[in-house]
Amino acid sequence: MTYTVSGVRAWRPEVLNDVADGLVTALDAFEGELEQALRAADEATGTWGGAASDAAHARAIIENRMGRRIVAATDTAISVLRSGAKELRSVRDHVLARVDDAVGEGFSVSDEWQVTDTGSALSATARQQLPPTEVARLDAERRARLAHHADLVGDALRQLGEVDHRASFAIDGALDELRSTGKDVTAGTDYAPPKTLTGMTPAQLGALLNDPAFAAWTAGHPDAAKRLLDGAVDAGLLPPKDPRYRGFLDQFWEREALEGAGIDIDAWDPSKGTAANAAIIEQVYTYYGGLFLNHPELQWAGMANMIGPSFAGGFYDLGMIRDIARRVQEAGGDLPDIPFTGTDDDLRKAIDGLAKLSDGELHFYESTFLSMQKEIFLDQASMHEAYLVGGTAEIDRLQRAGVFDDQTAQAWHDIADGVARDDPSLVAAGNKELLRREQWDIIRDDYDSMRGRPVTGEVFTYAATLVGAPSIPGAHTFPQQFPLVVDNLELPVSHTSLGELVTPLPDGNISVADDRWKLVVTDTLPAYQHLLATDLQGARDLIASDFGDRIGEQRLTERADEIAERLLTDWEYRR
Repeated sequence: MTYTVSGVRAWRPEVLNDVADGLVTALDAFEGELEQALRAADEATGTWGGAASDAAHARAIIENRMGRRIVAATDTAISVLRSGAKELRSVRDHVLARVDDAVGEGFSVSDEWQVTDTGSALSATARQQLPPTEVARLDAERRARLAHHADLVGDALRQLGEVDHRASFAIDGALDELRSTGKDVTAGTDYAPPKTLTGMTPAQLGALLNDPAFAAWTAGHPDAAKRLLDGAVDAGLLPPKDPRYRGFLDQFWEREALEGAGIDIDAWDPSKGTAANAAIIEQVYTYYGGLFLNHPELQWAGMANMIGPSFAGGFYDLGMIRDIARRVQEAGGDLPDIPFTGTDDDLRKAIDGLAKLSDGELHFYESTFLSMQKEIFLDQASMHEAYLVGGTAEIDRLQRAGVFDDQTAQAWHDIADGVARDDPSLVAAGNKELLRREQWDIIRDDYDSMRGRPVTGEVFTYAATLVGAPSIPGAHTFPQQFPLVVDNLELPVSHTSLGELVTPLPDGNISVADDRWKLVVTDTLPAYQHLLATDLQGARDLIASDFGDRIGEQRLTERADEIAERLLTDWEYRR
């Protein structure tokens, strides 16, 4: 959900109290039924003796105990709902008060929270009557007040996003626990873990962690299990790098990210191709966009959304690389000759290889790209969820558990410190490190695998470098930024210089980490950061626009003729 002024004004956090009141009413009735059932069992034993009576009474006690677990879970849910209502009401009132303060001073606040000054502090008559220095002073004061209100609204909006995310997480966790407890009772699962692990010996703790019943409870009650296991780690009873704890933490935040994006992990199968995963592809990038729109310090997520159509469009049209090669092949006689270099022969061989790509080879590259998208999501989205819910304390917990390294944890601290200190350079540095992690630690091996594919790998990844076009305003393609230049051309007899030839080909391969990162840091990332610095609202509008429409604009089917034409004509001799 993207916040708007009108949307937040329509918030009614009191609805959460209404839900809590409904739970209280239902809980009172349920507790009454529990007591009545237990009394009936007690009375029955007084008039009916024997083994059958004892067994019935024992069963009634068990059912009462299990019912009490539902009572406890419901009490927790009620408390969390009331707390959420209070926090959300407070943060809503705070951000709207900042908006109203700005409007009260004559500024305008758009529905997207942009504070502008459409009027003037002085009338035309006053400007004529006052000395120029006084007019300049009053105008400067007005600009300062505009910046002041913009900062206040921005800070309040950030707080709104943080509180909303944490409250949603807490409410969702409490209701999940209530549902899970109800399922246990329905299934007759009479297992409850210890309320605390404090005081256990290492042997007892090890036995508990290896107990299948505890493992099953942990899987069904992740929020309650996290509190229990976090407490054991914080008390020094469980090493933070214990594989069982590390695995639990990793899966916990993956689950939260998937839930936040509305993705069913069981349906996410890159091996089935783009069409089968089309909905999930869009859900991933829409989720990234929502993170940035509601938390503008999360610049990595905004960039991922903005450049997403480039990759998603490629997922759909990898077969077009073969088609483009065939188009160029058909016009092969028009390919320019590059004297005495052999480059034209290399180019012809590459085009011939691409034109002969089999469907099986194309499927390999398609599924690999889709797998990369999934790997990135599970890594980055998990960290983003952990940060939004638990701040840098949860990031440090993940780092101590070995889920990621010190460098990644520092990136999140830089982002948090940048927000706290109002230091955009720290925010940018932290997000750049997340981008570095994505490119070097998460997907580097996938790109290497594609390039190392026998027979077709080198030529396919080079072709992907050639046709790729970033969907970030102001960013350039690899061939535009780093064109292959054939220089020092000479006639072999007279050694007469023929100058150099600038080709439409890339001087590098996007699958090589160094080449890819060079493009990122010299062009793609600076273009994105420039857009944020000079036209933040334009960036927000682009990210908020329909992702499916943006994919359509980046499809190779829309650019195939232009790419083929460029390959045939964009050759420049320079002397």
